[in-house]
Amino acid sequence: MEAPTAAHLARLSSRKDIHSGILERMNWVKRLTEKHPGWPWGPDHPICVGAAGETDRDLLVRTDSLYSEIGLKRVYFSAFRPIHESRLENLTPTPPLREHRLYQADWLLRIYGFSIKEVDLALSQSGNLPLDRDPNS
Repeated sequence: MEAPTAAHLARLSSRKDIHSGILERMNWVKRLTEKHPGWPWGPDHPICVGAAGETDRDLLVRTDSLYSEIGLKRVYFSAFRPIHESRLENLTPTPPLREHRLYQADWLLRIYGFSIKEVDLALSQSGNLPLDRDPNS
């Protein structure tokens, strides 16, 4: 998933649709795994961080909904790195520490059972996790 919302995805691609192109397929995988409850694996999904101007709040709200509504087992965050001679080559790369902070917040949601409202308390007014502080503290 290149972006957490339809508006963010539109900044990156005019040809992709978050609902019919991405979430519909994720729901298909959910239904398939529900038919086979003994499978030791489940659906997971990568999310690109920083290419579309999204906040950490945007990413964590989407992550929480993927866990609760789609039944994802895991979300993988990937810090954006611009590719030379691409349409996005002039965008600023995302700091790896931002990716790390999102993983820490993800653990609060996925492993420790915090609600998105509780995780939201760790965010700054800009909607991002402070890079100088662990969200678990």
